[in-house]
Amino acid sequence: MQFGLDSYLGDSSVWVGWLFESDSTVQYEGPWVDDILIEYMPGQVIVQGQLRYLDRQNNPASGSFVKVYLYEEDPWGQDDLLDTTVTDASGFYQFPARVNWDEDGRTDSIDRDPRLDLYVVWETDVKDSQTARRRVLNLDSETYRFYSKKQMNVRSGVVDLSENVRDDQRVALWIFQDLRRAWEYVINTSGLDPGSVTAFWQKDQNTLLPCNSSCFLALPVPSIFIADKDAMSKDTVVHETGHHYMWNKTGWWLWWDIGCYNHQLFSQESLECAWSEGWADFLPLAVNRDWCFDFGIGPCTGTPDYDYYNLEAHSRDDDQRVFPGGDRVEGRVAGALYDLFDAQNEGYLNFAQNNGRFLRNQKGRQPRP
Repeated sequence: MQFGLDSYLGDSSVWVGWLFESDSTVQYEGPWVDDILIEYMPGQVIVQGQLRYLDRQNNPASGSFVKVYLYEEDPWGQDDLLDTTVTDASGFYQFPARVNWDEDGRTDSIDRDPRLDLYVVWETDVKDSQTARRRVLNLDSETYRFYSKKQMNVRSGVVDLSENVRDDQRVALWIFQDLRRAWEYVINTSGLDPGSVTAFWQKDQNTLLPCNSSCFLALPVPSIFIADKDAMSKDTVVHETGHHYMWNKTGWWLWWDIGCYNHQLFSQESLECAWSEGWADFLPLAVNRDWCFDFGIGPCTGTPDYDYYNLEAHSRDDDQRVFPGGDRVEGRVAGALYDLFDAQNEGYLNFAQNNGRFLRNQKGRQPRP
C-alpha cells in the first residue's frame, strides 16, 4: 500500500505513525510492522520569469535579449550554476524542466530539505550572433548583474523568478537595449552583421581619458564610453555605436585628427571628420526612426538647435553665419544621408520659412557637441 504525502511536504508539524487497536474477543499475537519505507519522490520544476525595469520615460519595459543564469544556492561552498539562457524579445525566459532534488540538502546542517534553493542572475553580456558580442561594463570592466530573490526549498511545478530593476543601474539596461536595436537595424536592413560592441558606463562618471565626454576608443580594446550625463540620449549611444561599427568593418579611427575631438553638429572640420561624424549622426536617425538628433530624451524635445537638431529641416537657405553648409559640416552630411534614406522629397525651403524664429532663439548660442 502507498500513500502520497506531497501536500504535506515542508510542514514540520506533520508526523507519520501507526495505530493498532484491538479488544479481547479474539486473542492472537500482536501486530507486526515490517518493510516500512518513507521515501521522497522528487518532482519537476520549471523556472521562468521576466526582467523588468523603467525606461527613459519611466514606462515599464522588459529586458529583451539579456543573458540569464540559473543558480542553486550552496551555503557551504560555491553556488551551483545549473543552466543559462537568453530572454526573448518580450523579456521572457524559461529553463527546461529539471528534477527538484538537491544533493547538498541531505547533509546540510542548515537546511536538510532536499528540494532546490534557486535564484537567477541577469547579465549585460550576450552574443547576438557568432560574430557579434554585445556588452555593457562598468569602469572596472565588470558586467552589470541583476539578481532575483532567492526561493528556498521550491515546490515542484512552475517557479517564477522575475525581478524589477528600480535603482540607477537600470541605465545599463537602457544602453544595452540601444545596442541591440542598432545591431538589429543594420543586420535587418543590410543583411550584414555589423559585429561586436563593448560599452562602458558608470553612474556619475562623465570622463574616461582621453575622452572628456562620450566617445569611441579603438585602443587598448575597441569600445565606446557613454558619459552618465549623455545616457538619457539614445541618439548619443547609437552615434558612438556607429563609430564602433565603422572600426569593425574598416579599422579606421581618426585618432590623429585632433581638431575632430571637439567637433559639433554645425562646426566646420576636416572632410574626414565631417564624414565620419556625419555617418555616426545619421545612424541614430534611422535606428530611432525620427529626423531629430536629440541630446536629451527626445524625440525632438527641448530647445531647438540646442537640445535637439532637426536635420530634416535644415537646408541650404540657413543663415550660413550660424549654420555653415558644405561637406565639412557633419550635420550637413547627416542631413544629406537622411534625405537619401527617407521616402519624402521636401525641396529646399522647409527651414527658410522659420529661419527668423530659429535665429532669434539661437542668438549668442553655440551648437552643442
